Amino acid sequence: MIKKETEFRSDLWKTLTSYRVKIVRSIIKNKLFTGRTKKEIQELFGKEDNHYDLDEWSYPVKKNFLGGETYLLLNFKGENVEGHRLYTVYQLGNENILSI
Repeated sequence: MIKKETEFRSDLWKTLTSYRVKIVRSIIKNKLFTGRTKKEIQELFGKEDNHYDLDEWSYPVKKNFLGGETYLLLNFKGENVEGHRLYTVYQLGNENILSI
């Protein structure tokens, strides 16, 4: 059981979408991973489809009833997390529409 909203558990992030939804706002609000290295982020969140050399990594959080998918975006400056935010992508035919 998660005792406080700022307690991040890697095992739950990797296995439970419901946990991702619950913790993601706290990650952003409290800047929980600012300053962490890319290596630390990979260990905590998993690799997903992120390429190590890129300065932005995204992790899926949830799908909504309108067909959109919300992601946690981590911005890096060099090797360290500089910022976090959420964005949602909606698919309209063959086009993706980004909502920030």
